[in-house]
Amino acid sequence: MLIPESILNTVTAFHTEWRHPRLLPLDYSQVYSLFPEETLDMPTNANWPDNWPLADRPGVYLIFAATMHLLYVGKSGAPGAGPTASIDTRPTTNGLPHGNGLPTINIESLRVLGTPRSGSIVAGSLTEKLRDAFARFDTINVSFGPRPADNGASSSVPSPDARPADYRLSGSIEYAETATTILFQLIDTGEGTIAWSRTFDQPAAGTDPSAAEEAIVGALANTLLQSYGVIRARDRAKHLASAAGDPRYRCILEAADSFRSVDPGEHDRARACLEHVTSVDPGFAVGFEFLAVVYFREYLLDFAANAGDPPPLDRALRAARHAIELAPASGRAYQMLFVVQYARRDIAAAFASGDKAMALNKYDMLTVAEYGGRLIMSGNVERGMAMLRRSTDSGSIHPSWHHFYLFLGNYLTGDMKEAAFQAEQITADDYPLGLVAKAIAARSAGNKDLARRTVQHLLEVQPAWRDQARRLLEKSIYEPAIVDRLLRDLAACGLRGSS
Repeated sequence: MLIPESILNTVTAFHTEWRHPRLLPLDYSQVYSLFPEETLDMPTNANWPDNWPLADRPGVYLIFAATMHLLYVGKSGAPGAGPTASIDTRPTTNGLPHGNGLPTINIESLRVLGTPRSGSIVAGSLTEKLRDAFARFDTINVSFGPRPADNGASSSVPSPDARPADYRLSGSIEYAETATTILFQLIDTGEGTIAWSRTFDQPAAGTDPSAAEEAIVGALANTLLQSYGVIRARDRAKHLASAAGDPRYRCILEAADSFRSVDPGEHDRARACLEHVTSVDPGFAVGFEFLAVVYFREYLLDFAANAGDPPPLDRALRAARHAIELAPASGRAYQMLFVVQYARRDIAAAFASGDKAMALNKYDMLTVAEYGGRLIMSGNVERGMAMLRRSTDSGSIHPSWHHFYLFLGNYLTGDMKEAAFQAEQITADDYPLGLVAKAIAARSAGNKDLARRTVQHLLEVQPAWRDQARRLLEKSIYEPAIVDRLLRDLAACGLRGSS
């Protein structure tokens, strides 16, 4: 392959300045297009030996050079130069914009109206708990604005740690004679709009103000920060509709979007994007957390692996452990390790990792639900259901697989009315376990025709269920008696050879 002299010159100049160059945050599909795949006689990312330095990997080296060349052309106003990116593309030492690429929320001090009474919620305490709780979630950066003055009012002097934020959480606390009203507003600073608001009403003098503060903090954290929360939903609409924003965060959004379905194409795109950004930014802990999920789903859904890949659960375990090495205080990284270890049937280690995840972030109800679901699938139905109810009471939005856990728990305890209700909450029409739940619920309700049609759709989505139903169920469910019961009911629904 012939490389333009201008690119070779760029390689020499930047190799002199940066011993380990990194790719800049452009749309990397444009960079790859400069070097058609069939002309690159070199190993892929997945096949590079672990001890091969990044700067010596030919693909990254050439792509970096091409990117720098594109940057030069774009900034020089040369003929044919396209529009420059809307984000700050000045590189840090890893060639990406400053920071970790994730959105920032500025949690402002609450404005105080009126005079608190003994036993009331305290504005300063509530604000500090919010900052602490939000900082435990990996996909958001937390900054803080005006500090409270000695009298509890807001100071006009901003914190020296404040930084430009994508969102602001502002609010007020009003002490009245009979009630305390706390108002919160989420401001989208880029659009200058109120993205969300909520009011909490508390007694003027509660018996346990600390518990009331904890309840408010948990509700806000799970409503705003979870995978299906307000901020992620807004950012998904913003960033996936264009090439705007940091490529690391865009990969996280794309990966999270791929989890909504079992589309192999979406899975492959999410995997390629995450492998790319984690090679460019080896310190991107959240990227490795999501890679662990992607590899786990590759195992769970029988997606085809790349040639020469180690087994998917081996890759998932490695990614989860590396995320913990990079972010040892991350509850979500330990949650990923928990999920992978459970799939590997290392049950004791899995639940130990789950305990660690919940200790690191007690506000993350997603982890609580994952833990409860796996308790149910291990036969500990009562305790698992208690944890799932706790996560549901938080008000967070649950993905389809959490509703399957709730279906399974009610199914095993004989509450088929509630089991059928949970099956109906599963909106994904291509989620295999969701279709299992819907088929069994339909038969229990006496609708045998719907049960048969649902089984037929299950076979269309994943044909392996025709003769490998036990193997596929055992990928998720550890307790053999539960698998046997599901297989008997699936056979009654028309899934031949499943008993």
